[in-house]
Amino acid sequence: ADQAIAVRRLYDLLYGDGSLTSRFNHWVAALSFGDFKPSWALATAIPALVRPDQFLAVKPTTVRRQAKWMAPNLKVGRDPIGRTYRELITMAFAVKTSLELEEQHPRDLVDVADFMSVTLKRSTKK
Repeated sequence: ADQAIAVRRLYDLLYGDGSLTSRFNHWVAALSFGDFKPSWALATAIPALVRPDQFLAVKPTTVRRQAKWMAPNLKVGRDPIGRTYRELITMAFAVKTSLELEEQHPRDLVDVADFMSVTLKRSTKK
């Protein structure tokens, strides 16, 4: 029964109506059991693989560094939360738009995440 609920929540997240915040929170709840809470990586990997045009695979270190520069009030905690995920996706789309304005053409949010990871590593080495 728990597996069926998790599959339904994943489908709802990927293709459902309603707010992303709520859909993501339901997905995270379906992945949780007992004291186990999913990581950002676990909660975001499958949606990002299935719909990379709409969902971001979250690597907390990378998005925290990006947020310091783009959204200093955005705090990315240890546990995945729908409101934060919605803001991270908004930030990723802002990066995508900026790249497009510079005549770069990321295919999806996987490309955007790679861009953030590479450029943030380079900026911290200076």
